[in-house]
Amino acid sequence: MRYKKFYTVKEWKKFKKIKVKEIGDVEYFFDIQEIMCKKFDIILIDYTTKKEKIFSFLKKINFENINIVIDTLNKDVKDFSNSMDKLSKEIVSSEIVNIDKDRKNFEKLWEKHEEKSKVKIWSDSPKINSQKTKDEINLEKLWGFKK
Repeated sequence: MRYKKFYTVKEWKKFKKIKVKEIGDVEYFFDIQEIMCKKFDIILIDYTTKKEKIFSFLKKINFENINIVIDTLNKDVKDFSNSMDKLSKEIVSSEIVNIDKDRKNFEKLWEKHEEKSKVKIWSDSPKINSQKTKDEINLEKLWGFKK
């Protein structure tokens, strides 16, 4: 005769596989749940099936007020979508304004004036002797004059 054992689901989950030994890369486990099921009749006290969970959830819903809840939810979703739409339009318009400002600033910086500017951005190229090339002059600056 097998004895009956009563456990909650939480208590039953504590009886898992226990690692007994490890030989090389192989691990050996001891399954306590399986052994207990062979020795005893295990009864889970608070176990509910999926079907029972669904019916318990549906019992909690008050179907008399479901239309009001759906209307309220629908209104809130519309409000949220409208606010997100406004936000996205503001972001796009601000990006366009920033692009226009950047373009104008770039044009101001590099626009060609009719008068030559007195401030030089680039230095004048050094006057080169007809006998020496630019490369030879640069090499002389780096390494000094040849003897």
